[in-house]
Amino acid sequence: MSTLFVKNRIPDGSKLCISIVEGPHTPPGSFVGSARYLLDNGSEEIWDDSDVHPGPKCKKLTSPKGYTWRVRVLFTSKEVRTAIVRATVFGPDGEVFGATYNKPFTGRNGDVARATIIAITLQ
Repeated sequence: MSTLFVKNRIPDGSKLCISIVEGPHTPPGSFVGSARYLLDNGSEEIWDDSDVHPGPKCKKLTSPKGYTWRVRVLFTSKEVRTAIVRATVFGPDGEVFGATYNKPFTGRNGDVARATIIAITLQ
């Protein structure tokens, strides 16, 4: 299970926030999550479960630049459960900028869900 979210023309000084939360009827401990922020030099910054679950963990965005995160949810419950991956961009004024990514994933023990989140600032 994988999805892609791309947000373009983001103003300089905005911030992108990522969180992973339990869906309806999903008890805590049903999954763990993480996000890898891919850096320009080929390395990555790991946002672990305690950063993004429930989160949010935020990154300030500067122009001109593209940002990429790889979000992963690993389900740990014997029952099918739901995790919701959220990504929200806040403009420099603190207001939500455009549509928010709000994607539910379902799975059970051993299932993995992935999302790629790309943010591109104004040039």
